[in-house]
Order: sequence, then C-alpha cells, then structure tokens
Amino acid sequence: MPRNLAVRSAVWLSSCLLAAITIVVAFKTLPLTSQPRPKTHKRHQQKVAAVQPPRQAAAPQTMTRESDRLPQGIARSTLRLNGIRWRSTGHCSNRYRPVCTSLDHIRRGSVDGLIAFKRRSGCRITVSGGTERGHAHGRFSHWNGYKIDVVPNRCVDRYITNRLRPVGIRGDGAEMFRAPSGAIYADEKSHWDLLFR
Repeated sequence: MPRNLAVRSAVWLSSCLLAAITIVVAFKTLPLTSQPRPKTHKRHQQKVAAVQPPRQAAAPQTMTRESDRLPQGIARSTLRLNGIRWRSTGHCSNRYRPVCTSLDHIRRGSVDGLIAFKRRSGCRITVSGGTERGHAHGRFSHWNGYKIDVVPNRCVDRYITNRLRPVGIRGDGAEMFRAPSGAIYADEKSHWDLLFR
C-alpha cells in the first residue's frame, strides 16, 4: 500500500513538472509567434493610406456636415439668450441680400466662440455681419459660417488690443489679433471681423 501511494505521488509530481515545463516553453516561444504582427499592421496602414484622398485635392468651399450649421431662428435666439445683440442695416436676415445680417447656416462653433468671447470680455456685443452675401469668398468665409462681424465699442476695442496677441497685418491692411482659442480678430475699422475655425 505505501508503495502504491509512492508510485501515485511520483506520477502526479512528474505530471505537474511536465505541465510546468510546457508552460515555460510556451511563454518563451510566444515572442517568436507574435513577430509577424507588425507586418500585418503595416499592411493595414498601407490599405488605409491607399483609400485616403490625394493631398492636392482642392479644399471644399462649403461645410460637409449639415448638423454643424444652425438656422437663423435658433442662432439668433441662442445669441439673444446669451446677451448678444443683432442688427441689420436693411432690417432683414435674408442671406442672399448683402444689406441684410443673416445668421442662417452659421457654424455652431462660431456661435459658441462668440458667446465665449462675450463671457471672457464682459463687453456688450452686437453682431452686424454673418453669413449673408457681400463678403470675401473662401473656405473660411462669412458665407460658410466661419466669420462674424461685431460692432466696435470702447470695451471690445480695449479687450482685443490689450488682452489678445497681435499677429500681423492682413492683406487688406486690417490689424489681426489671436485669442488663446485660435480665433482671429481683425480690425476693419467699421467693425471687428471675427474668424472661428
């Protein structure tokens, strides 16, 4: 009986030892079996790169996501709720008429940027230009919802010129200032031209 127990113990011990050796060998060979993975990853990257559009493609002239734009009513009421006024020389909001001040199709990010500017500065803000026709063309234009014109006043002028960093003169002679957010404020004398990218 004791001999039988000893044999069983020896068999059990050798089985455990064999299992331990198998595990150690498996862990030592694991790096060898995982080496081809970077090649697969590179191939995957090459496939993704092949699908991407060429860099020399022209930049789109309008925004691609409709969800980023706001209709006139929502944009204007959002600004009003945040204490920002709106005025139009033509007393209209039709974006196809240059005498109007339209907020139709303005980017949500531009509205948020203007609200943030009001909160930081504490100034009275009045919008005098938005997405209506009559402004310069381009990707980051009024028409595409990236720019808003603001009526100058002592508080706005002082905040922009004293608190923001001057970044040079624009092609049309307007002095430019950059906010920490990256927004550009250009002094067009009759108004401030605010660019929110």
